[in-house]
Amino acid sequence: MRQNDDLQYSLSEAQSVRVEISSFNGQVFDESLPLSEFGTFAAQFQLDEEASLGNYYVSVRVGDRYVGGTNFNVAEYRKP
Repeated sequence: MRQNDDLQYSLSEAQSVRVEISSFNGQVFDESLPLSEFGTFAAQFQLDEEASLGNYYVSVRVGDRYVGGTNFNVAEYRKP
């Protein structure tokens, strides 16, 4: 995680981030993750076998401030 200081980036002073994963059925993951000395964070998450198919959204916050996110799709496995 970096702070945008106009023309350069610097490490954030934050010690952790809150990561949430949700689908149209609601939230499936919500955890506070520590930041490393390099401003990175990591976690593992496994969806339940009965998890809903479709779009999931990942959001990252520092306190109440949204700092980023992405989405991914879950589809039924089809043997090639």
